Amino acid sequence: MLASVRKGRGERVSRTGERSEVDFTIQVALVVTVVIAAVTDIIGQRVPNWLTLSALLLAVTLHTIASGTDGLLFSLAGFGAGFALLIPFYALGGMGAGDVKLLAAVGAFMGAKQVLWVFIFAGLFGGLYAVGLLVMQAFQQFGAAGAAKDLQTHLKTIVLTGGDVRSWTSTLRSYPKLRYAVVIALGVAVTRFFEESLL
Repeated sequence: MLASVRKGRGERVSRTGERSEVDFTIQVALVVTVVIAAVTDIIGQRVPNWLTLSALLLAVTLHTIASGTDGLLFSLAGFGAGFALLIPFYALGGMGAGDVKLLAAVGAFMGAKQVLWVFIFAGLFGGLYAVGLLVMQAFQQFGAAGAAKDLQTHLKTIVLTGGDVRSWTSTLRSYPKLRYAVVIALGVAVTRFFEESLL
């Protein structure tokens, strides 16, 4: 009887150790995926299919190994959420298909709940980037004295036109384009850092 109990405990410890190893592998694979995506987006202005598709397959496989059917459903739900969050922006021409597939792959690693936070933080970083460019442009064109007035004029235009930002964003074409893979990677980093405090 005692030998049986010890055997049962040993098997549970072994399974726990295997689960920890798989979880660690998932985290490493996630980091490698977003870092490679950010680098390729900066250098080549694209996120390759081989990266996003292999990351998706790896995420689904690892979660299935770790938690069986529950892990499979968790990963697929995250994939679906990541895809759904960005596909409207792709349909409107706001980003490339590689960015959509990247967030979907991130969702397969992190799950539906956390990929939503990645999306939110990535949006914040993207907004900060755009505002930073606008402020820099205003200072370059009008100096410190005229920058505030120029920004105020743009804001009034947006309000009076019901949110039409074309007069503002059209002036940014000569500046570096936002690399969505980079802000997604930053979103992953922030989400992981604040993981325990996020709802």
